[in-house]
Amino acid sequence: MTFVWVTRRFHASCAHRLWNGEKSVEENEYFYGKCTQLHGHNYIIEVSWCGPIDAYGMVIDIGFAKLTVQSRVIEKIDHKCLDDIEYFKTRPSTTENLCMFIHDSLKDVDYESAKLASIKVWETENNVFELRLL
Repeated sequence: MTFVWVTRRFHASCAHRLWNGEKSVEENEYFYGKCTQLHGHNYIIEVSWCGPIDAYGMVIDIGFAKLTVQSRVIEKIDHKCLDDIEYFKTRPSTTENLCMFIHDSLKDVDYESAKLASIKVWETENNVFELRLL
């Protein structure tokens, strides 16, 4: 069977401060450096689904994908401080953990035969994080 990947791109502007409450001030400053200070990013987020092409010629209704990610992820993080979101109260707001937050927010969303396949987050032009599921 042949599968096609479909990706939808989103933007979110978020603030955060990298800090691990289980570590000392010295350890946090050593590992996170200047990122221990509150700062922000204009994240680019790509969410991909993979599956066979259906009878309508689609893998996933891109409108459904847009509305789902918008309501489950973007509305919760855009123009917010990630550290104020419940998910990040127990883990540092690294971009790796942001990928996991997005995954956990979408993992139960399937569209017919399409499955969530990957989440890619650009923190900066040079720093890209990807969670691959398939």
